[in-house]
Amino acid sequence: MAEHVSKICRQDSTPITFTDDEADLLLYPHNDALIGEIRVTDNIVRRVLIDNGSSADILFIDTFTRLRIEGAVLTPTRTPLYGFTGECVRAVGTVCLPVTVGDGPERMTRME
Repeated sequence: MAEHVSKICRQDSTPITFTDDEADLLLYPHNDALIGEIRVTDNIVRRVLIDNGSSADILFIDTFTRLRIEGAVLTPTRTPLYGFTGECVRAVGTVCLPVTVGDGPERMTRME
């Protein structure tokens, strides 16, 4: 059965919270990165940096290769990527992949 992939992200107001036991492991003040796990096509990708301030979603070529996504085609691109230091790197290409996050009724798939 095919799953419908929505191109519109629904707004969710469910807060991300941590227990007191989890907070005991943090050093204060802190500015920790949020690392999560997502599903790309039928593959679980672990240790994904979740950063809502980025203007680019970057998937390293070795990760893309290990996913072995049938039918996924990299479209060559000449658009350079610039880091915070001004360093420029060339992207191998672009690809549109469905990404699923969440479980149960909170599960959402998005394709960009």
